[in-house]
Amino acid sequence: MKASHSQEQLAFMSDEISNRLLENPMMRDAKVVLAFYPLPDEVSIISVIEFLVSQGKTVLLPQVVSDTEMIIREHHSSDDLREGAFGILEPTGQLFTDYESIDVALIPGVAFDRNGNRLGRGKGYYDRFIAKCYDKKCHDLKSHDKNKKKPYLVGVAFPFQIIDTVPCEVTDVAMNEVYF
Repeated sequence: MKASHSQEQLAFMSDEISNRLLENPMMRDAKVVLAFYPLPDEVSIISVIEFLVSQGKTVLLPQVVSDTEMIIREHHSSDDLREGAFGILEPTGQLFTDYESIDVALIPGVAFDRNGNRLGRGKGYYDRFIAKCYDKKCHDLKSHDKNKKKPYLVGVAFPFQIIDTVPCEVTDVAMNEVYF
């Protein structure tokens, strides 16, 4: 579906989604935000990242360190990004392990449904990391009240990535909301 949209259309949609994200009171009030540096087929939230940094918020980005694990590092500017796993720009800043202080997590996906279920790229990096945030096993999060989750989980996708139903397994963690 992405192939049927021009780069200009994708950039326009990315800007619209980014602007709505920044209008969210949860984002304005957040002190610590986990974001992602986008792949070419993901919503570009680079302007969101730059704005949050300019506001003095602690911005975190993931770094893939193995076939099963990602860690989180602080991000201060584009100067602290290096190409990492899968050709993704990753942070080189200080390691961040105070997961309980993350207020909002912006999470990409291949597809989402309107219930907040997410289809990732199949490696489970985000699901395992989110479980670590709550010091639980992934399957224990299914019974956890998603409205009381911290960090507040925000899926970020293009409108054409919203589908009727995303297949879910016990290790999948639903988003609090999805911006598209």
